[in-house]
Amino acid sequence: MRSWRAAAQLQALLAPLVLAWATLSPAEAEWARAALILGVLRMCRGTGVEWTLVRRF
Repeated sequence: MRSWRAAAQLQALLAPLVLAWATLSPAEAEWARAALILGVLRMCRGTGVEWTLVRRF
């Protein structure tokens, strides 16, 4: 249970940073930036259990 909370908190911290980096950094191709953003959004969506743990703490 503790590892799920740590993983959820890590995702909550890293997702905005990766999104900011993807939008502000000069990318060689637009599709690479879009793929990175979509990957982060998919990661953030999670399973529901992780987001419940994030909301508690």
